[in-house]
Amino acid sequence: LLRSSPEEKIGLTVFKRFLLLLAGFLIGGSLLWMCFAALLAQVIMRVMMLISLVIRFAKSPYEPKEPSQKKRLMIFLAVPFNADSDDLQKPNLAALLGGLVRGALQTFVALVRAVCDIILLRFAFMNMGAVDLTVTVP
Repeated sequence: LLRSSPEEKIGLTVFKRFLLLLAGFLIGGSLLWMCFAALLAQVIMRVMMLISLVIRFAKSPYEPKEPSQKKRLMIFLAVPFNADSDDLQKPNLAALLGGLVRGALQTFVALVRAVCDIILLRFAFMNMGAVDLTVTVP
């Protein structure tokens, strides 16, 4: 491929050497990563196959078509239902919204506390002389 004959033009020789250099770059630079990707794909597939074995053991021992076992299943799952009927109770929408608002407020408070902690740490480092004072402090 690289041996040039006396009648071959210099441009063709340069082009062939450029193609060889490009092929070497692509194979040398990409082949290693492609091998790593193939190995990682095999590992991920093995892990997924191991996880899928859990499905076999996750089958419920209860038969939902039989009323007594359905009631036991509902008790085991802690699903709210009336003892007199098999109807499920509707969830309390106010309690759900209250929990959502409470969670959002707790998240907001945690965010504000984190920002305040960062600002306090910056001022503490500034007093110790560990912060560059040319940077503006909010």
